[in-house]
Amino acid sequence: AESFTVQCSQVSNIQLAFVSGTSGSTFLTIPGGAVYFFNLGWTGSLTLYFQSPDAGSVVEILEYA
Repeated sequence: AESFTVQCSQVSNIQLAFVSGTSGSTFLTIPGGAVYFFNLGWTGSLTLYFQSPDAGSVVEILEYA
């Protein structure tokens, strides 16, 4: 993915990390209802890790080549 957007579809915040098992300041908090655009500038595989304080949270991801 060269770039992608992440949208938090509910009121609760979502935390995003690019590596597993992280805590503290290594995640990005996406406020509920917000849309974030990421332009990586390279193509290749990427794993995203999400966590939320609420069960059943929904995150929408759109990838652009």
